[in-house]
Amino acid sequence: YILNLLDDLTTHDYCLDDGQQLTPKEICSYLTRVLYNRRNKFDPLWNSLVVGGVSPKGESFLGMISMIGTAYTDSHVATGFGAHLARPLF
Repeated sequence: YILNLLDDLTTHDYCLDDGQQLTPKEICSYLTRVLYNRRNKFDPLWNSLVVGGVSPKGESFLGMISMIGTAYTDSHVATGFGAHLARPLF
């Protein structure tokens, strides 16, 4: 489901042919809205997502989205049990 949404998003972006590319920050924001929308429908996707990448300007990005649509960015992220175990150590 999520891969199909991302494929549609990148296809639409390519068809616009405006010379702009989606950045990792924009993709993370889009996925945050998708997961939050599914939560509001009482049909959540039971996934936690990590989005990482480098923007065309050379800025690195690392973000995490929970299954209820909350997101944060940091220099390190973790999901599941690792979020409870490893994050406090860093």
